[in-house]
Amino acid sequence: MLTIFPVVLCAIFTASVAETDIVKHLTRLESKVTGLEARELKYINKIQELEKEVSRLGQVLANTDQENQIGLTETNSNQQRRATEHVAFTAYLSSNFEGEHFGTSHTVKYDVIETNVGNGYNKFTGTFSAPSDGIYAFSWTIIAGGIHGNHGEITVELMKNSEVRGVIKADSELDYDDGTSTALVIISLSAGDVVFTRSAPFEYPQGLLISDGYGRWSFSGWRLF
Repeated sequence: MLTIFPVVLCAIFTASVAETDIVKHLTRLESKVTGLEARELKYINKIQELEKEVSRLGQVLANTDQENQIGLTETNSNQQRRATEHVAFTAYLSSNFEGEHFGTSHTVKYDVIETNVGNGYNKFTGTFSAPSDGIYAFSWTIIAGGIHGNHGEITVELMKNSEVRGVIKADSELDYDDGTSTALVIISLSAGDVVFTRSAPFEYPQGLLISDGYGRWSFSGWRLF
């Protein structure tokens, strides 16, 4: 009976130690689980932040694509606008003609085109049609010489539609002499306005109107801005 008591005590002590170890082990496991849960929550938060950043970057990319498209459209519009802004022409008469056959209020048709950027000048009508609104410069040159006992004389007007915007006169004053005149006019035009030169309605030309290798009647125009 006395021998059994120590054995029972030993068994109880051993069981108590084992239970303590189990509790410690469970406590460690709970601590690890808590740590893993905290780490998992941290990862979840990080993933959510990354998802928000991806969404933000996607929106930025979409906005950038839209801005690029708008920029491309504006570039194309600017190129088209500049294409209409580039306007310049020069034309001249290919031969001499006698003033008495020219008459008054007669449009001068400069039949040889040197330059016609924008295709605004029409050699068949002698007129320039403005392709766009703007400020334009125009220059024209005339030459008159004496012939058949008459001195050369002519007055030529620059017309904007039906308005006189410039006038020059060439007068040789002597037989077999010649006179020349040139003018430059700057005017505002709207798209579709027509500019041309014509003999004045108040004076009949006379003599030889010269346009050859020694000097030429010419008409030029260009868009300033």
